[in-house]
Amino acid sequence: MTKQRYFRFALCAGVIAVLGFSALAQEKNTLPELSVAGIKLGDRDSAKAFLNGYSMRKQDDGRFAYFFYNEFGTQVMKLTATSAEEPYFITEIEVFTVGRSYQEQHYVAKDMGAFTTESGIFIGQKASVSSVMFGVPNRIGPKDIVKKKGEPSKQEKNGKDETIMYALPNIKLSGGEFDYDARYEFSKNKLKKFSLKIVEKEKAKALF
Repeated sequence: MTKQRYFRFALCAGVIAVLGFSALAQEKNTLPELSVAGIKLGDRDSAKAFLNGYSMRKQDDGRFAYFFYNEFGTQVMKLTATSAEEPYFITEIEVFTVGRSYQEQHYVAKDMGAFTTESGIFIGQKASVSSVMFGVPNRIGPKDIVKKKGEPSKQEKNGKDETIMYALPNIKLSGGEFDYDARYEFSKNKLKKFSLKIVEKEKAKALF
């Protein structure tokens, strides 16, 4: 084999390897984000471990939800249950920032500075080696979401605001088969709110 042919062969092999690795990484990144603070959508055991002893609140739309502040009172985590009869079957998790004008009465999740998902998505800023040594802020931006979760189903920009959305049909959990939606809202490249939601297939069909 000549040097020229060998170079072409090596180049092609390298390109194929990179593409194959990228495809595997992309496939891995399409997995849905399902948990926050250890509470997993559609998983009664993880919800009960966190929520046992707390009471739900009935919302204006008739649904029931739990509310928690982080330890600093700057974030709220809302956990929506499927019904009053199923207090530990959580179908939606929302986390959002709040200011001093927000005066709602909620439980406090002690020792939780930020409500974090299983892949490390959080609102606000956390200490890290780079932030301590070099002053680089450790926070989640739009590029971080795409890097962790892959290309979104939809992405909207309006001035300094940006929303990234993911929609995954037919995901299987211990409680059945569901349609999944995730939404991440940014302002000036800072994550201000995110929500994770599952809808049972039969209920999803009834909506259309």
